[in-house]
Amino acid sequence: MKLYYTTIALCLLTQCISFQAKNPATIIDDDMNPYGASEQLDLHSWRGEVGHGSYNTKDFPNAAVLYYDRIKDKSWILQNWGPPDQIERVGNTEYLIFNKKNKSAPNYSMQFCNGLNPVKVGYRNNKLVYVEAYFPDNPGWIKGPVFRLPK
Repeated sequence: MKLYYTTIALCLLTQCISFQAKNPATIIDDDMNPYGASEQLDLHSWRGEVGHGSYNTKDFPNAAVLYYDRIKDKSWILQNWGPPDQIERVGNTEYLIFNKKNKSAPNYSMQFCNGLNPVKVGYRNNKLVYVEAYFPDNPGWIKGPVFRLPK
């Protein structure tokens, strides 16, 4: 009898977890200046992989700077993500759009691109100024469908 009640409890718990809101959103970081930034989108070395960084600016006022210094140049994204699937130009900003895996890019098996939710990165004078990526599950304070990180 205990096993029966335990099984029911586990089923209910599993259903409660699976029905929690996922809070999906496209997050835009259109101010990539890392100095004093508490929130920033972070590009990883695998094509299409973008993370969301939260930095404690009180204790570490320039924590985002070291990371940004590594990825800020357009050459970094081309070396690590390979050629973009699409290029858009708006004014003096060039947007590179990645939405498919690419065998010419490193680590093909680890690439995140799924064809559904593109990652869009913008460069002005070959410096990173814009990142846009879809996140299926966000913290509660991020409200979709599109959310711009505050700076």
